[in-house]
Amino acid sequence: MSEAADLPLFPLGMVLFPKQFLPLHVFEERYKLMIGECMRDKSAFGVVLIKEGREVGEPAAPFSIGTTAQIVDMQPLGQGRMGLRTVGEQPFRILEITQKQPYMRALVEFLEHGPGEGSDIDSLAHAVREQFSMHLDILASLSDKDRPDLDLNIDPESLSYLVASVMSIEMPEKQQLLELRGVFERLRKEATILTRENRALQTFVYLQGRRHDQPDQADFTPRFSPN
Repeated sequence: MSEAADLPLFPLGMVLFPKQFLPLHVFEERYKLMIGECMRDKSAFGVVLIKEGREVGEPAAPFSIGTTAQIVDMQPLGQGRMGLRTVGEQPFRILEITQKQPYMRALVEFLEHGPGEGSDIDSLAHAVREQFSMHLDILASLSDKDRPDLDLNIDPESLSYLVASVMSIEMPEKQQLLELRGVFERLRKEATILTRENRALQTFVYLQGRRHDQPDQADFTPRFSPN
C-alpha cells in the first residue's frame, strides 16, 4: 500500500473508472478555484460518488473509494465557466476528510488493483466482450442511435473498466464494481450484471414491439437502469 497523500475532491453523481474519460462542466466558484490550482500545479484531483447530499451547494458526503482525474484539456465557456476533459487514473481510499471549505480535501491512500483470483481470465474476458457487445446493440436499437465505436479487443483490466463505465446500470452498482480489487472478480460480476440487464432489455424490446402491434394496450415504463 502506498503512503498517504493529500488530494482535492470533486464529489459527483457519477463514478469515474481508471483509463476512462470524463467531461466536466465547472461553474461553481469553489471548483473553479480547485481546478485552477490543479492546473497551476499540474496535479490531479479525486472524483468520488456522492453518498448523501447534492453536487451543488453544501459539501456532500462521498463514498470512500474514488479515482483520481487528470486534466487533459480545458476550454473556457464564458461567464467564468469552463469545460474540462479528464481521464481517470488511480483508485484511492479516503482515510480522513481534512477540509470542507471552500472545497473538500482528504488524506487518501492509493490502491493497487491486481488480476485477482481466477485461472482463466482470458475466457472470462471473451464472454464479457460478447455480452457487452450485445448490450451495446440493444441500447443502440432502443435509442435509434448508432452504436458507439468502441474497441473491445483490449486487455482484461482495461475491458473491465470500459464495461463498468459504459454499462447502463445505476451508480451504486458501478461504485461496487470500482471497489472490487481484482480484475477477475470485476469481470465475473460484470458478466452476471450483463446477463441480467440484457434479459431485461430484450424483454422491453419484445414488449415494445407488441405495443406497436397493439396500439390500444396501456402504456408502461421500462425497468432498466439509465446511464
